[in-house]
Amino acid sequence: MPAISSTTLANGTRVDLSTTGFPRDGVYYLLAQLYDRSGALIRTVTVDTAFNSDGSTSPPRSESLTNFSVVGLSRGGFAVGYDDTALNPPAGVSQAEIHRFDAAGNAIGNQFVGTTAPSDLYPNTGNPVLYATASNEVVSVVTGGDRLQHLERTDYQTADRVYDVRPSDIYDGGGNLIVTVPRTQLGNPSPTHTREVLDSHFNLISSTAVNEQVGTSGADSLAGTISSDDLTGGAGDDTLFGAAGYDVLTGGAGADRFLFSTDGSVDKVADFDPAADTLALVDASGNPLHSATGVLTFWRGSGVLTYDPDGDNGPAPAQSIAVLPGVSNLSAANFASGYEPAVLRIYNPIDPAQAGALQGSRADIVYGFGHTNFVQAEADYNPGGVLQTYTVNFTDKTASVTFFDQLNLQPWDHLVADYAANGQLSIYATYFDDGTHVLWRFDAAGDQPWSRIVDHFDAQGRQLTREVVADDGSHWAAIFDVADAKPYGYEVDFFDPNGALTSRSFFNDNGTPFAG
Repeated sequence: MPAISSTTLANGTRVDLSTTGFPRDGVYYLLAQLYDRSGALIRTVTVDTAFNSDGSTSPPRSESLTNFSVVGLSRGGFAVGYDDTALNPPAGVSQAEIHRFDAAGNAIGNQFVGTTAPSDLYPNTGNPVLYATASNEVVSVVTGGDRLQHLERTDYQTADRVYDVRPSDIYDGGGNLIVTVPRTQLGNPSPTHTREVLDSHFNLISSTAVNEQVGTSGADSLAGTISSDDLTGGAGDDTLFGAAGYDVLTGGAGADRFLFSTDGSVDKVADFDPAADTLALVDASGNPLHSATGVLTFWRGSGVLTYDPDGDNGPAPAQSIAVLPGVSNLSAANFASGYEPAVLRIYNPIDPAQAGALQGSRADIVYGFGHTNFVQAEADYNPGGVLQTYTVNFTDKTASVTFFDQLNLQPWDHLVADYAANGQLSIYATYFDDGTHVLWRFDAAGDQPWSRIVDHFDAQGRQLTREVVADDGSHWAAIFDVADAKPYGYEVDFFDPNGALTSRSFFNDNGTPFAG
């Protein structure tokens, strides 16, 4: 099948567009194939069907599907836009089509925009370009039959805004739509381009001229105005602060620092590089913003950053502060010196198995920033908000992971796995629903004569047994008389590498041999 495009979504799945062959007479199909992270095919979706006739089937007809645009949606799905043009001599018609699918490839909506005027001898194509919103919808720019640029939105069929020239950039600004209109608008000459803020129904909230600043090849510090700004750092390690207004920041080459204020505006970073760049929240004076309860949330599905100054339990709402398109994740290294969020919350994109969920799984992360004995502590939650695991990475390179059975699907309540600095498992503990637990210890460093020790405890925390397995395969097991029903305190059984019992000894509670 002729391939058209391949798009990797934020959740790691891939969408390949293709068509079957183009027959002179008959049907062909536009297909979307969805693959998982490993490259295995999840499903094949028929997006559209086209029909050609060479005249042997009346009437003659030529239908083409062209000008494809594919975007990932904020909840893990995807949208496909294209022109569907049919020629039926002596007439013809064309329309732009937008089809949306969830993370599993199920259709969730479509939109059709006519692009042909009655007087057209040849149908005009819309050449749709799609932009995803943070609310799982799609905004499209389509050339209409009037040859004007129409802004359409899939969740509001009546929303339509018209421009003389095609907008050059669109992004979601926390529920509002931020549209950059080039300076070449017909009938409206302007020395600069403008940036519009539209509400969800495309009503104009504000329109301001965009101020442009470009740095040098060195380390620049660029600060925006109270209006909209385009700041471009160029080469060098630059600092860019858009300040008030809806700004587009481009760092260029180098390790750049981006500052965001919490004034209600939302900035877009065109080229944030998690491997080199940093970010910080600042107050109106540009000073780092600190909060012992503040939660900074990164939504991987949309690239949106939101900030809640008083956390989950405070009255202040979270607000969008920036968009980092194309960024897959953030880490402690991405926070500028002096800005240390109390919690970084990362929402993962919805994967195919979670299709239809309102939000994906999440991780709440606390960083040590050199002030504590841990580097990072992370609590992971499923899409329903239920705690699944808790992981702590310590400064000595050891780590501990706790697994929780919050849904009570297992016979255990939680598991704990501790790792040595070399990454080898050192301790593994199982805590059962009845209060008993089992503790496994492993010779992670390889410097002991034994490979593992296994201890069993009752619900009161009393040790029931201990088993020690030696490096040569032999082992011994101690059984303790916790019920005080025996005349001795515990017995020890010794086994050879083949598992055969070689001896049995009895001891008093104080460890002396039992003489009974």
